[in-house]
Amino acid sequence: MTYVVGISQFDINAIICDTHVSWWRFNQKVKGENVGLKNGLFFPGCIYGISGSVDDARNFIISCKSYLTGNHTLPHFWEMFLEFVNSYSFPRINDSSFQLLLSSRNQGSLQFYVLDSRNSACEPCDKFISIGSGKPMLDQHVQNLVSLNTDIINKLVTVEKRLPRFTFPYLYCLWLNELSQGMDLLSLEKHHVGGIFHFLWQDIQGEHAQCPTVYVFSDADPTKKTIYSWVYRVAYAQGALVVDNPITNAREIIMDTAARPNFGLIPSDQLNLDIGKEIDAQPFYYFCGFGFADPKHRGEYGIAITTERKYVVDKAGSIFPPFNALLQDKFSRDYKLVIGSPDSSTESL
Repeated sequence: MTYVVGISQFDINAIICDTHVSWWRFNQKVKGENVGLKNGLFFPGCIYGISGSVDDARNFIISCKSYLTGNHTLPHFWEMFLEFVNSYSFPRINDSSFQLLLSSRNQGSLQFYVLDSRNSACEPCDKFISIGSGKPMLDQHVQNLVSLNTDIINKLVTVEKRLPRFTFPYLYCLWLNELSQGMDLLSLEKHHVGGIFHFLWQDIQGEHAQCPTVYVFSDADPTKKTIYSWVYRVAYAQGALVVDNPITNAREIIMDTAARPNFGLIPSDQLNLDIGKEIDAQPFYYFCGFGFADPKHRGEYGIAITTERKYVVDKAGSIFPPFNALLQDKFSRDYKLVIGSPDSSTESL
């Protein structure tokens, strides 16, 4: 179960996913963890996001990838994909059903599709489309975000030229992560949604992974006159999603054989080492977003974008003084700022 949303703006399609995975037995949820990678490159010209039975979706994707081999034109890859869909024996029981949100440029323009295992249909969709158990809770919220911010983002991208056009998915991930890392966490978990939202994007030239991203989330405890800020870094390497906590030096590498079928053929220790080296060699971030755990403080946000490694948050998780001041202005000047969540070990600044 999950929330996967496709948003199209500025001739770019982005597929945004959470990382929550649920295990079920006899229609009862047994366990849920934020350890799932549910998006990836499907075949040349196409990316995907998964909702529903991850195991059955994985089997379909791996089988399809083994069929879609060789050198072909993008339109021919799409024809072969539809042939495979028409011949595939999809599972018909509810516990094994799944949906794939696809973004394709195989026919000369960007187009979202939803493939539903329950009817074997692959239908074209509008420029906003979502799948997953989080739809009832999140669809209206995300649609409101799109409505409220499209003109603002358009001005920043096309008029003021302060943002590259592919920046918009970083903003939507920031706002969704405010929910999954803030006070909405438990409500989202009731809809089997959670973890870190991340994305892949596509334009007519090709498919792209999210660049390294840092998220800073803050909340205040008025009784202690303390502002707590916690930091996550998100990056892709070798088809894996890597989530770092710079404060605790914790690292989680999230992989799936649907995204890269040969993962299981490489010794895990060597694979983790190789991915870690690649992640560490990347810039610390391209996009840094500041969000808030408490809904009453949302509506304002800070972002910093750099291609020159001029960081406002360093690799230890320390925040550059001017941004500290902005956070203190947001809450109260006489509050002290602490890096680390209230229930973790912290480091005062």
